[in-house]
Amino acid sequence: MPVKFNTCILHIGTEKTGTTTLQHCMKANYPKLLEHGYLFPSSLGFGQHSYIAFYAADGNRRVPRSNPALRENINAYRNEVTREFEKEITAMPQGLDLIISSERCQSILRHPSEIERLAGFLERYCNKVRVVVYLRPQHELAISAYTTQLRHGVTRSTVLPRQAPPSFDYDALLDLWANVFGKERVIPRLFLPEALEGGDICQDFLTMLDLDIKEFEFPERTNESLSAEAQIFLRYMNQRIKTRKKLFSLLHRFRQGRGLLPSRTEAEGFLAQFSESNERVRQKWFPQRITLFDPDFNKYPDQSPDTDLSMDQALDIFAELWETTQAEIERHKAASKKIK
Repeated sequence: MPVKFNTCILHIGTEKTGTTTLQHCMKANYPKLLEHGYLFPSSLGFGQHSYIAFYAADGNRRVPRSNPALRENINAYRNEVTREFEKEITAMPQGLDLIISSERCQSILRHPSEIERLAGFLERYCNKVRVVVYLRPQHELAISAYTTQLRHGVTRSTVLPRQAPPSFDYDALLDLWANVFGKERVIPRLFLPEALEGGDICQDFLTMLDLDIKEFEFPERTNESLSAEAQIFLRYMNQRIKTRKKLFSLLHRFRQGRGLLPSRTEAEGFLAQFSESNERVRQKWFPQRITLFDPDFNKYPDQSPDTDLSMDQALDIFAELWETTQAEIERHKAASKKIK
């Protein structure tokens, strides 16, 4: 298939920088984007274009479990992704720009060979690629990620991990992508209220594309945060049960709120371990700034948070879960009677 698109805007996250909100915005405004010459494809994943990340990953270890047959044959999986993508774009006119958004590109593609495979796929259809990545202070990223980690079974009581994952090193991350696509094609942006257009990632992204934000609809921001009590309850339950998807869903329904915060000293110490890396990022990419990040640590408590629940607190949460579950059972029974 000949080159179809002028430019691919490849948004790779990072995690916990409003990526899901941005993807919902792109999906909700699909017709308007197309009217302005941008395609946000559905064939690479529903909103989150994770298929392209699995396509580029080395080996078959990261192919999603929802594709058991293809998981045994990575080449078959890649052929399927290619076939579905080409099927979608065949009906599109020449000269569009392509928008792809997947934070999994940042989180699972860690080797040059994987980035090169992704580049090869995109360059087959696009004249050029621009890589957009949002950066957030690492301690804020870790705090935001704690609820997600609990959702997937983490049992540690401390909010901040003892060892940060490699993706927290933004200097190495940007170099990895710049070495493949070229420094001039990598566009890092700061996920800070004062740095985002309108303090909002959707407005910031659309403005970067030279689009008039007044023409677009902005969905509510997605938020998976749990209250501190709900986080502690979920951590206890992670030690006791294996099936936790429904539990998280129920807790998220009625126990949203601000989660646990580390102490001021812990937050400062966590960010400090990236001081040299962040300074290199500032020098290379944001020379106009005095520091890459200038966080306010006054919002953090003097002491580490209490990570225990009283019996009353635990029973209150359990009672809410029980009543909600029983109400759902009764609704299902009523629906079944109507069908009969």
